Amino acid sequence: GIAHPDWSFRLLRGGLPQFENVRFYLGDTSAGLTIAARVGRSLHAGFDWNDFRTIRDWWKGSLIVKGVLHPGDAARLIAEGADGIWVSNHGGRQLDGAISSIDAFGAVHAAVGGQAPILIDSG
Repeated sequence: GIAHPDWSFRLLRGGLPQFENVRFYLGDTSAGLTIAARVGRSLHAGFDWNDFRTIRDWWKGSLIVKGVLHPGDAARLIAEGADGIWVSNHGGRQLDGAISSIDAFGAVHAAVGGQAPILIDSG
């Protein structure tokens, strides 16, 4: 606080920073962990390979799958009809225990074996 007195004053005057970009999401006026918890409850953890095949059947355009970190998943996605793989841990903010994208890249690349393009983000 001493090194940044303007920021400290704004914090004291305005309160803790809020996640304004997600305020009002799902009708919620709070911010922070409350919204993160609501989003987490809204996600369906039962997504499986049948669901992927359904999306592949519906979508006739190119289909690139983001968030792939496991080489077995990458190989299966290509076998099931994905047109590309995007190696990503989605920024690592919510998944701070996940492997980094760069550490996963080599094994994913080897598993895909040149069958499809591979993208990577910095995580």
